[in-house]
Amino acid sequence: MEFKADHFSTPNISGYSNTFLSSSPSTPGGGDMSMPLSRPGGVGNLALDRRKQINTLLIFNENVTELVPNVQYRMDFTGGGSSGPLTMLIHLPPTFPKEKPSIRIEPLGLQHSWIDLRSGNVIGSPGLNNFSAHSDLGRVVQVIKREFELKPPISTNQIQTVQSTTESYNSKNTG
Repeated sequence: MEFKADHFSTPNISGYSNTFLSSSPSTPGGGDMSMPLSRPGGVGNLALDRRKQINTLLIFNENVTELVPNVQYRMDFTGGGSSGPLTMLIHLPPTFPKEKPSIRIEPLGLQHSWIDLRSGNVIGSPGLNNFSAHSDLGRVVQVIKREFELKPPISTNQIQTVQSTTESYNSKNTG
């Protein structure tokens, strides 16, 4: 193998590397092999990435309980206003973190722009909707919790009570 005087890739005016100056062999894609693109053990270690994500969940959030090891977690917290105690159930699919987690809020029957009324699944969180392998599960969960503290979900029972009170008030005043 012939070594050139300059053993490093240097950027050209356009910002792209001139790999012809590199002493490292070229890859079929034209890349330079001097810096590996994957970790030892293969292209990204899914188990290691999963563990790191779970660790951030535990670090950034309180009251997290592991229900099913490496699969399901529970976090109890108090929502703001009169929503009372809430539970966040976090389910990690087999291909997590390549696939986004599913998060459900209990009790069911809560109304909030981020919650599916029927299933209780969190559907409106930008961090969860755009989740990728580079996201941070701990921070995503933290933001969801903070949303429910600042803008508490309303129980459908509370909505029905307010509606029936309003209807009876209106019927008394119009009759």
